[in-house]
Amino acid sequence: MATRRVMVLASLAAIVAMATPGLAQRGAAWEELGKKEIEGKVDHDKIKCHGNDTYRALQFRVSGSAVKFLRIQVEYGNHKTRAYPFQVLVAPNGASPVLDLVGGDRDITNVEFWYEKASWGKKPEVRLYGRR
Repeated sequence: MATRRVMVLASLAAIVAMATPGLAQRGAAWEELGKKEIEGKVDHDKIKCHGNDTYRALQFRVSGSAVKFLRIQVEYGNHKTRAYPFQVLVAPNGASPVLDLVGGDRDITNVEFWYEKASWGKKPEVRLYGRR
């Protein structure tokens, strides 16, 4: 009876070990889609993406000075757009919360974002990342 239990546990451990690398690779890696250096105090910018690959989530990362995001609009590969309320302050060297895209995996043509420069230190740089 104990031998059978050990065999079952060993089998389960082997299945989990084989499945884990696939789960870790699928959707876990972030890919940089583009970047913009912010020039003005209140404005909006657009980051163009290559549009060939699909993503299920987006994240902004900020360096230089803090940036207050007011809203974003995503244009998908089919040229339809979707506005997302996205009022969040991202500190220097910080990241925004993850924004899950409606509809699952989507190809992205560009992301337009409205922002406010939160301080007048260094010019902020905004990088857009996508997760598969």
